Amino acid sequence: MYVREILLKEEEKHRLVYIGIVSDWEEVILLAEDMFTGSDVPFANMKARLLELFYGSILGYERFIGNEKASNPNLKRHHFRKAAAYLASLRNVTEGGLDSELKTPAGITFAWHFSNPIYDGIYGSFCRNGNSFRNPEETDDFFSVESGKMYPLEISRVVECLMSDDSSFWGVCALYMQDLSRLVVSYLLQRSDDYGFPDLIKDQTWTDSYIVLRERLVEKQGNMPVFTNGKDFRNYIIKVCKLQAGSIQRKYIQKDDYLEDLSQMKPNYENEDEKEEDKGAISFVEEYYPSAMTEGEAFEPDINTGNPYEVAHAASIILLNSNHPLHKALIDGIEDKARILIDKAVNGMSYNDIISEQYGEQDISEEDYRRAVVKARKDYERVRKVLCSRLKEIIKKKGGACHNSYSIA
Repeated sequence: MYVREILLKEEEKHRLVYIGIVSDWEEVILLAEDMFTGSDVPFANMKARLLELFYGSILGYERFIGNEKASNPNLKRHHFRKAAAYLASLRNVTEGGLDSELKTPAGITFAWHFSNPIYDGIYGSFCRNGNSFRNPEETDDFFSVESGKMYPLEISRVVECLMSDDSSFWGVCALYMQDLSRLVVSYLLQRSDDYGFPDLIKDQTWTDSYIVLRERLVEKQGNMPVFTNGKDFRNYIIKVCKLQAGSIQRKYIQKDDYLEDLSQMKPNYENEDEKEEDKGAISFVEEYYPSAMTEGEAFEPDINTGNPYEVAHAASIILLNSNHPLHKALIDGIEDKARILIDKAVNGMSYNDIISEQYGEQDISEEDYRRAVVKARKDYERVRKVLCSRLKEIIKKKGGACHNSYSIA
């Protein structure tokens, strides 16, 4: 009986059916039970002998990896998940570093973000590696070691990913810039004592600043900024947001004493020296961004529920942070649909990839497969609306979490 239990645990850990090395699980277990002869030895020794027989003589794991690693998409996806889980475990016990310099809120990480292009490089080295992998543990160790060499990322590597137009890193950057831009706009509104059009200014500042950063890093327009650390990167974004917000605010202000400034509204990003007014914006942000929060720390969404952009942004932060106190309530009963959203939007998987992973261990007809892909596409569209509606209800029940449209984020 212990043979069956041990091997079922192996399937649970290493998804042997999914990666394609096992087609008939019951047949394999019966064969292992027939071939393995137990002896009066400690359990650990007995288990090691069983697994050596199982992966060596029965499955031929070493030969399977050698033949399949360059062409098996399920094997590649399986180890992406394994490597991502390993990095998440490191993140939970590692303090400081880039995220601390950037002062990122809970749920946002640059230092530990694992994108498909980065993984493609690691997987490429796996395919080129001539070493033998006798069992899944040795394969897992390879990906743990290779990913551990790269992480946590430093600002130079993050900028490199942004410059190469890694859409996954730009997604993280967009969330980060939205937080910073809201605080910068709050600073300017308080400084000018004019709270007109706050939502318009916040939304346009965020999007325009995002465009400016892409022009610099991807399209190579203008002077290329140099970032020696995370603080440089954060302060540069604050400066861009401040310049954009100032121009946008002047467009809406109707006071006569601002009219003479309209001819000078074009932002100047070329002078990288920090002015006193830039330092004021940076200090203001730091006052409300005191430090990078840990995974388990509360991050209550203080948002304008009438602004769909703010609601969607807060929902995305909570969704990506499984330790957030509102995470469970947000996805309760729709966990599978939320997983589709993450796989599609964050991990860059296609609908076909998502369904292949879900049903990889089951027999499914071509028609059922097609229907599942169509359903996944619909679920992806619907779940975003459901998450935003739920977050609004959660905020309403908690009471007092919604701020006035001009107050501090």
